[in-house]
Amino acid sequence: MHKRSILILLAACLGLVSIHAQTTNTDSFFLTGSPTAYRYNPAIAPAGDFIGIGGIDINSRANVGATTFLYDYGKKTVTGLHDSVSSQTLLDKLQKNNYLLTDNTFNLFSYGFHRGQASHNVELNIRNRGGVNLPKDLFVLMKTGLQQTSFDFSDTRIHSDMYAELAYGYTRKMSDIVSVGFRTKLLVGLASMDAVVKQLEIGMDDDIRMSFSSELDLTFRRRPKNNGTFLYPEYEKQPFRLPLVRGAGLAVDFGILIQPNPYLTLSLSTIDLGFLCWAYTMGGQVSTSFSLNEFTDFEADDMDAEDGLGLITGLMSDMEESATFVPKAKRFRVHGIPSGFNLGIKYAMPFYDRLSVGLTGHMTSFRTTRFWETRLGTSVNPLDWLDLNANFGYGTYGMSWGFAASVRAHKFRLHVSMSDSFGGRIPRLRLHLKPWNSVISAGLTFDL
Repeated sequence: MHKRSILILLAACLGLVSIHAQTTNTDSFFLTGSPTAYRYNPAIAPAGDFIGIGGIDINSRANVGATTFLYDYGKKTVTGLHDSVSSQTLLDKLQKNNYLLTDNTFNLFSYGFHRGQASHNVELNIRNRGGVNLPKDLFVLMKTGLQQTSFDFSDTRIHSDMYAELAYGYTRKMSDIVSVGFRTKLLVGLASMDAVVKQLEIGMDDDIRMSFSSELDLTFRRRPKNNGTFLYPEYEKQPFRLPLVRGAGLAVDFGILIQPNPYLTLSLSTIDLGFLCWAYTMGGQVSTSFSLNEFTDFEADDMDAEDGLGLITGLMSDMEESATFVPKAKRFRVHGIPSGFNLGIKYAMPFYDRLSVGLTGHMTSFRTTRFWETRLGTSVNPLDWLDLNANFGYGTYGMSWGFAASVRAHKFRLHVSMSDSFGGRIPRLRLHLKPWNSVISAGLTFDL
């Protein structure tokens, strides 16, 4: 029963994060005249001057789904730790590292303008990027107990960065065929966490008791004292400092656009090549041991999103009561940010240039993994004020579908897009059944 609760907890975490889960802006390449296509390739210049009034890009990815952990047993739903599910059935569905990634961008302001032969753009964004990684050996231990003599938990990790991004972009047409562009980004760190489990022990006698020791890097407003709990440490009084700035960094984008004729477009770009340096970092050792007894009343058949939230809250409460955080001396920490590579081709039909087809490829290197995706899409611009796109993709997370629309009213332009993986969801929990890549994007601009 205790082991079952762990799997239900993990499934609930995956579902809750996917509800709340940056996108490569592939749809802005497909659509005609998108003013913010420079995010996909800085060599793409907007058709005219504009002001961006705000926008969001919300993305979640995972290489496992609910069917990895939940199974039918008669008229009931059980977890992979149930006796009716063989070890091979559960473990064969798991990856060496099972992860969930989130990448969110909130655009506060953007401005694009032309001067002579060049196009310029300025943006201010807030970005949050992070993930959870659980190694397969963790589930081997829970399913088979101590039949295996050694386990590797060194890849168990939780990480998250939140930072502001002030970007300046420049695009220039070098000839009738070739355009080039770049974007430079000043990054201002707001908060960061990187927790890596160094040691994990699970005892399974009458109940399940977890004991672990981990290294924690946490960048926050104030520094904790030597005493206090992991979640609610006691903080030292400090002189006034800037309330949010806790790090700084730089990043660049490069792109080239080739149009050998009026119908064919080739695109190549690299995105977010850069780093962040975090200051006033709290580095320390977290140690705890706690029981999962109170979670044994939850059953997969009866649990909804609210129950899942309660399960997580209870777990955090147990950790708060038992864990202690021992800080080290303050220091600096430097790491890279997730970077991407984009390749695209688009062809407008000679018999009707408002209709086009395109193919894109994308690869991103995250802190814990790499993933790729290719998309085939078709776009139509039937009216001057309406652009539509439909696309299908395949990559690390399997097959996916997507659509995008851009609607113009007077000088305002609203852009919305969404993509999701095939495979469906569990209705009440909104859990993806299979590995997924889910994106929601929206933005509003005003033409000058």
